[in-house]
Amino acid sequence: MEQVFGKIKNGKLIVAPKIVIRDGDISFDNKSLYKEKGYKKILYTKPLENKAGYDLVASWEEKEDVVVQKWEYKEFNGDYSDDLLVAVRNFAYDIEHLKDELRENYDKNKNYIDKILKKNYLIKCIYDYKDDDVTTKQLLEKLHEYGLNLIKFFEWLKMNNFFEKKNILVKESFLIDKAKVSNGMTVEDILNIDIKKMSDIERKGIQKCIIFPMYFKSNLSSLYMLEKNKTAANKVVYNMTFIYLFTLFDEVLLKIIRIVCMHEKRWLFGSEKICPDEIINCDTVEEFQELLVDKKVNQLAWGSYEDKIKFLKERGVKIDKKYISLFDEKILFLSLKRNVLVHNGGVWNKNAIDMLKGTRYCDTVSIGDDIDRTYESFENASKYITLAIKYLYEQICDKFNLLDKY
Repeated sequence: MEQVFGKIKNGKLIVAPKIVIRDGDISFDNKSLYKEKGYKKILYTKPLENKAGYDLVASWEEKEDVVVQKWEYKEFNGDYSDDLLVAVRNFAYDIEHLKDELRENYDKNKNYIDKILKKNYLIKCIYDYKDDDVTTKQLLEKLHEYGLNLIKFFEWLKMNNFFEKKNILVKESFLIDKAKVSNGMTVEDILNIDIKKMSDIERKGIQKCIIFPMYFKSNLSSLYMLEKNKTAANKVVYNMTFIYLFTLFDEVLLKIIRIVCMHEKRWLFGSEKICPDEIINCDTVEEFQELLVDKKVNQLAWGSYEDKIKFLKERGVKIDKKYISLFDEKILFLSLKRNVLVHNGGVWNKNAIDMLKGTRYCDTVSIGDDIDRTYESFENASKYITLAIKYLYEQICDKFNLLDKY
């Protein structure tokens, strides 16, 4: 390593710049100019061995010809639980905000359902007339099963008497509202018309009194999508919300690691390579420590949540037996769900399912299944992820004798 020069100013080490300007001339690493400006050789020393309950603190002692790095033990009494608590609670607040956004989006569907029922009298009649245990999905399935045959469909619903009372004629491929027949036409006229051969003008003339099967299929399909929160808008909002949930999870893990590393220097020991220039550009030990923390956090940022958990475990953050399934199964399942959303359009594939082997979730999904986009599924996901972060916070507080203020 090349020789570095520095001097002590206001108790801090100031490293000599590589470029020195004198009388308008630029000089690089000019040792004589360094001495003129009060810089001396810096002598870096090896840190002492780790000692439980103590932190290693570096200081600088200026001697006649050199500035010497000194190490000493300092009893660690700092409580940084407030910093951890802020990160964890902000995470919890963000999660609640996501839940509110998703709930608000899904609640809008109720208004759209009311609008459809208000606008479409016959659809509302079907909903009012059908048995309570008959779902919209069953209505669609029966309509499809009968090949859009309206006679069979309404016989199944037992609505024949209803249509007779309403003066509506039910045919296989359409309904005729007798009260709305106009323009000098009769019901018989309409029955004898070949609708396929009618002009657009003629077809518009009977639109008010004739209703085709697609009217029912289209509206029932819309209602089903709204009831199950499966509209295109619902999918987009759920996808973005769920993906952002994992982004927040990743971010808070990194925040926790950064906070602890800034106070527990032993967590920074590793095999990261540091360029001499990076060391030289650090004027103080604190700047050097921050450099190491940035390197470690940036390295972990590229990895998965599992890499971050592994980092914590390797540094003594214990996960009790009863919480192992939370990280190894529940969070794993949610992580794979996120990956399926990002990389496979929200459809479970073989690769994701294979990674669930040996967990309680391996038989809960099959290849080709669409992910569960219910509000309940998101609420459960946020509950487990929040529990995981709270547990890690508690374990770190316990390990370093910090006050648990959650």
